[in-house]
Amino acid sequence: PERTIRSRRQNPSQKFGDGRYRYLNKEQEDFLLSTFKLLPEYGFTITADVAFKLSNEYFKSIGLSFKPGRKWLMSFVSRHKTEIKWRKQQKLEQIRAKEFTQERRKSWFAL
Repeated sequence: PERTIRSRRQNPSQKFGDGRYRYLNKEQEDFLLSTFKLLPEYGFTITADVAFKLSNEYFKSIGLSFKPGRKWLMSFVSRHKTEIKWRKQQKLEQIRAKEFTQERRKSWFAL
């Protein structure tokens, strides 16, 4: 609109919003990110379910009533896609599930 253009020309130093409000500040988001980075070291893969559970617990611990949803997780992932290896949850093939017996598992660790 004409009025918007005129206003921006008259006041070029005027600041505009950075987008939507974030629920976590930089330090809180970095802490949650570092938690996600620790998971693979302990043998866990970072899936959406794991991320939801951890995020929900963290939000509760800092006193936020917001429950993170899919949209929040997708924006978090897009902000940190180079820092963490995100995995899609996959179902185990039926033949692999059948062949993975207790004896086979024990034989791996009996070496």
